[in-house]
Amino acid sequence: MISRGTLPLHLTAATLLRVSAEGMATALVLTVEARTGRAADAGFLQTAATLPYVLSGPLIGHALDRARRPRPLIMMLAAGYAVAAASLLLMAGRSPLVLALLVAAVIGVTEPVVVALTSLLPRYVPAERLPRAYGLEASSYNVAAIAGPGLAAGLASATTGTYAGFAVAASAIVALLVLPSSRSPAPPPRYPATSRRLPRPTPHPGRPARARPPCRHPAAK
Repeated sequence: MISRGTLPLHLTAATLLRVSAEGMATALVLTVEARTGRAADAGFLQTAATLPYVLSGPLIGHALDRARRPRPLIMMLAAGYAVAAASLLLMAGRSPLVLALLVAAVIGVTEPVVVALTSLLPRYVPAERLPRAYGLEASSYNVAAIAGPGLAAGLASATTGTYAGFAVAASAIVALLVLPSSRSPAPPPRYPATSRRLPRPTPHPGRPARARPPCRHPAAK
């Protein structure tokens, strides 16, 4: 299991990634509207970032559950998400819509990592501390749902909508820097299969046990 300092690092990285994911839609609308005046383009980008999630979510969850060392896959997905999020917020409203849609699709492929981190808690935390850890995880989703859009909107009001995505991209990048600080979760224990002979049924009280005749193959007659 992990040391006491690793769980806070894990929760910090997970919360930062969720802040970025929750603020992406708001940041896209504000950024595209400020650069082009066409908020509908932000809707297309958000759709492109959501559709791949339907397939990638179950596949990534299954791969992490079966991996004995999930850390390389987690780092690869987090890096892909951070790079794609920063690239999309830089490209949105400046580059052709088709290219931006492709980058948004990469976000949809890698974004399930923000949820998949929860499935690693049983590897990090002892069983008696899991309820508290899951409670903290649930709180991180609530914090992210409030902080993500709030950061994007606050930054846009303080500066311009063009910079609304700065906080979203920065949150993902900081999470990527925090993730390596947490120790890799230990692989789930594997218990050797033991063969046990089933106990013979006991006779009913008051009834004598009857000896069963030996079973013979029909060919032996």
